[in-house]
Amino acid sequence: MYSGESVAFNFWNWSTQSGAVAKHLSKRVPALAEKEIVILNFAKEGYRTPQNVNALSYFLLSGQKFDLVVNIGGYNEVTGVW
Repeated sequence: MYSGESVAFNFWNWSTQSGAVAKHLSKRVPALAEKEIVILNFAKEGYRTPQNVNALSYFLLSGQKFDLVVNIGGYNEVTGVW
């Protein structure tokens, strides 16, 4: 599952189109070799902290279980207008 802003959104887009992340995980983690890897995208362009964390918190508090969470954040805060 990807959470974050536009950087995370674009990383998710690349990883699902290329299949590189799922292939890499299947090779590196033997327990995942026989399982279907589903990558969810909860990233949104223009999000800033804490919006991306709020989205993640919503799903965690509603009982959603994740095996791995990749939270990519902070880019908009560094480059954005203050």
